[in-house]
Amino acid sequence: MKKAWLIIICLGLLVQACSPIEMGRRVAGTSIQALEKEEKGRVAGIVLAGMDESYAAVKAVLKDRLLYIYLDTPDKGYMTAMWFDRLFPQCIDTTEVGFFFKESGPGRTRVDVVSLNSELARFAAEMLFEALDQREGIEMMEQ
Repeated sequence: MKKAWLIIICLGLLVQACSPIEMGRRVAGTSIQALEKEEKGRVAGIVLAGMDESYAAVKAVLKDRLLYIYLDTPDKGYMTAMWFDRLFPQCIDTTEVGFFFKESGPGRTRVDVVSLNSELARFAAEMLFEALDQREGIEMMEQ
């Protein structure tokens, strides 16, 4: 009887996670599913540069601010960072901010800054877009 309950619980977890791979990512702390679906804590900007250049510039800004980039996947067009509590005291060190990149035209890249903490998302986007606009060779499109 205990084995039957164990099987039912395992099947329930598999169905809830949609796939064993996603369930593994959630357990390992590398799932970005919640950030991808977040709407309220999403701020977008257009960088007047290609995908690779935009990605590298965002990464450089985050490193300059001593933020911890723990998912770095340029081939999939996203990165996530933590330790924003150093700059934004209304969050904890493990509150994650996702940066999603999508080509929006020749020489233009849409960057979505996303967090489950909407105030942090706005703060991180303003900080990032201002810093990008001051970098040589990178410009932000007027919003």
